[in-house]
Amino acid sequence: MARGPWLDAHRLSVFRQVACEGSVRGAADVLGLTPSTVSQLVGALEGQVGFPLMEPAGRGISITAGGRELVHQAEPALEAMRDLSSWVTRQHDQRISTLSIRYIQSVGSLWLPTVVRRLLDEWPHLQIDLKIDEPAGPEAPPAITVLAEGLDYRPPSGYLADLLLSEHYVVLVPRTHALASQRTLRLGDVAPDHPIITTDADGTWCRDAFDAAADRAGLSGVRTLRAADLATVEGLVLAGLGVGVVPASAARATVGPVLVKELVSPEIERSVFALVRRSDRSLAHVDAALAAMADVASAAG
Repeated sequence: MARGPWLDAHRLSVFRQVACEGSVRGAADVLGLTPSTVSQLVGALEGQVGFPLMEPAGRGISITAGGRELVHQAEPALEAMRDLSSWVTRQHDQRISTLSIRYIQSVGSLWLPTVVRRLLDEWPHLQIDLKIDEPAGPEAPPAITVLAEGLDYRPPSGYLADLLLSEHYVVLVPRTHALASQRTLRLGDVAPDHPIITTDADGTWCRDAFDAAADRAGLSGVRTLRAADLATVEGLVLAGLGVGVVPASAARATVGPVLVKELVSPEIERSVFALVRRSDRSLAHVDAALAAMADVASAAG
């Protein structure tokens, strides 16, 4: 089956304006074009459809029967194009007026106050949506996702990953704990006599990395308490229920009388990335947010 010509929406819109105004000059004035440009666009449209759309009438023009029918047939499509253009404009405006960031718990209270302050200093009306890292729902993906992975992490198609920080895990012990006098600790030092308290708050990679380290240390059956958040880890440690094994950045957020010890065997190392959609990377406020995160991460490291 033969397919007819693809019609140019801009030419159709210009011709519709000519039909509404009843003259080329009238349409040109409304559209902000020259009469010559309007005539050229209508002529090109006539070449596409294969029949005349206008004809001389005295000192002006009149729309042919075919031209009137074309306008009638094209009206739903032109209305749909206007709606589509309005939608695209709204989406563009929303992209440059809002910023969504999904983050892991261990860096939220440490990094985000500085990041948000810098953004609002430059864009006071920017709407910033902050969400703790969680499985993606039906909503649009965030502009930036802060996540913890291995150093060899590769982003999915359509995304870029900025490496913000690489860090080791540390051990949290109360000041009165039997291990408090030691500068470094091995994972075997804290088990089985002292249950290990950790958290899955920063995602599955961190949980799997801890489990792999425990296996390497021969502690696959060690008693482990897994808290849903880092504050609970600290609370359990302070209550004397065990020792904490957490990322170094999480240890910086502790507020109670706990001591931070270097974990030397086996070492657990993770990397923190900022994952950003490739299409959003050039937006000024996205770039500024990534720069602020890099600065805060560098200072923390």
